[in-house]
Amino acid sequence: MYINKTTKQVKMLFDKIDKLNDNERLKILIYILNGVNNNLVNNKNIANPDLDEDDELTIFTFEDIGMPSHFGLELNKYLLYLYNSNNKNNMGYEDNGHIIDIDYSSKENNILSCYEQLSFFEKLDALAEIIIRYDNETYFEKLHTLTLNYESGYELTKRIIDIKYKLSECP
Repeated sequence: MYINKTTKQVKMLFDKIDKLNDNERLKILIYILNGVNNNLVNNKNIANPDLDEDDELTIFTFEDIGMPSHFGLELNKYLLYLYNSNNKNNMGYEDNGHIIDIDYSSKENNILSCYEQLSFFEKLDALAEIIIRYDNETYFEKLHTLTLNYESGYELTKRIIDIKYKLSECP
């Protein structure tokens, strides 16, 4: 793990992810980015935060770490292309920022359930860990991916962790 100041739950999540093959890891990454792109990483774990007019609701977006608003969507479109190419099908597709029709196995659903049970700050740690692994080319074993092209995974991870600590200090 690159992120060493995290919870046991996040470490256990990555113990499970580390046992997956590249295609399974790809699907986990698509799922998590899809959640970020659709405002599902928020401090109250609300499924439709855009409908909630709560001033205390904090939603994580890629813009929070200085990335363009389309960064997550473009990355996920690329990952979806890899998924469809890797599986010789076009089952998954993007519709208005949502990645749809990816078939998850029971093992993957178990891991995604563990991810969904994480707190807001733990989800930030998981995202930071994935970004740094992706950028350092240690997330996938054999699958070759594009570089992030904006900034280093280390810098993006640092910004996510800074946001986490800034928000955790607020009353």
